[in-house]
Amino acid sequence: MSELSNKSVVFTGFLDFKKLRTKGFPRALRHIADSIWFGDSTMTNLGNLESIGGDVYFYDSKVESLGKLRVVRGSLNLDRSQVADLGALEVIGTDADFRESQMVSTGKLRVIGGDAIFGIREPVRPGNNSIKPCSLETLGNLESIGGDAKFGYTSIADLGKLRTIGGNANFTCARVTSLGNLESIGGDAKFGSYALADLGQLSIIGDNADFAGSALVTLGNLKRIGGSANFRDANYLISLGNLESIGRHANLNYTNVLNLGELRSVGLGLDLGKTKISSLDKLEDVGGDLDLSDSEATDLGSLRKVGGSLKLGGTKVTSLGKLEQVGMDLSIRDSGVTDLGALRVIGRDFYVSPGQLEKMSGVEVVGENDESTVVGTVRFSGLERIGGNIYN
Repeated sequence: MSELSNKSVVFTGFLDFKKLRTKGFPRALRHIADSIWFGDSTMTNLGNLESIGGDVYFYDSKVESLGKLRVVRGSLNLDRSQVADLGALEVIGTDADFRESQMVSTGKLRVIGGDAIFGIREPVRPGNNSIKPCSLETLGNLESIGGDAKFGYTSIADLGKLRTIGGNANFTCARVTSLGNLESIGGDAKFGSYALADLGQLSIIGDNADFAGSALVTLGNLKRIGGSANFRDANYLISLGNLESIGRHANLNYTNVLNLGELRSVGLGLDLGKTKISSLDKLEDVGGDLDLSDSEATDLGSLRKVGGSLKLGGTKVTSLGKLEQVGMDLSIRDSGVTDLGALRVIGRDFYVSPGQLEKMSGVEVVGENDESTVVGTVRFSGLERIGGNIYN
């Protein structure tokens, strides 16, 4: 049916009520197969409408409640609308835009299949009365967001029953204090908010995690970060807690973190330079470079493999312990290392302080050294291969 009348139950075309002369919503209409635009029409309610197959736009409309509408298979745009009540709505198939809306409750809404935008475009400044932030304080019954979610510059302090965010999650300048029931974030996560003090049930971040500017003390139940992790300027964080793996780079340089908690692997580089960490604890594998320069490290814990270069200058580490392989350069220059432990392979160059080799057990130096290079013969009782040179 392509013509709209008071007897229409299903309408298959695109509806623009701004261009229609209809005074009220057709009472018999239950389903619209395509998209619908209300614009600045005179329509104030949706009658008995239950589902919309496409997108729906309420920009500048006079509709205040979604009434009996249960499903929007496309996107829902409430930006600068008068809608304050989502009525019976349970599912939004793709994106939801709540910026500058009048909405105060998510009602029965359980699923947003795409992006969810709650934050306004910019912070409200004194004298700027044209921007009216969304008054929503809790996400209520909402359980999943399939795409990205932005919470900055909103009144939202409680995520309600929300369990999953499939895309990126941005909590920068948000009022959320705890992530509550949220268990997973599929994309990037930004936690730059001093209000956020608890990650709740969050256990997985699928891609990058940025903790700069957060007030977090621990990472709670978080076990896996699939991408890189930035902890710089996370000034209150003292432990990585239950975190077991970081897929790419991790930067803890200049942080107040005291221990790595349950961390066992970092896929690429790990920067611990100038940190207060004394031991690598349960960390076994770093796929890229590991920088401990000028840190308070005294032992390498369970570390067995470094895929890139390892820098220990300025540390009080005395033994390489269980470490078996360094893929690139190893520098123990200006460190306390006197024991190579279980080390078997150095992939490239080996940097030491003058006279440091002679003090090591299991190492025999035969011949003269110049100012920069060991030119004599060095025999190691455990080390099997050095791919490059030994430098003083």
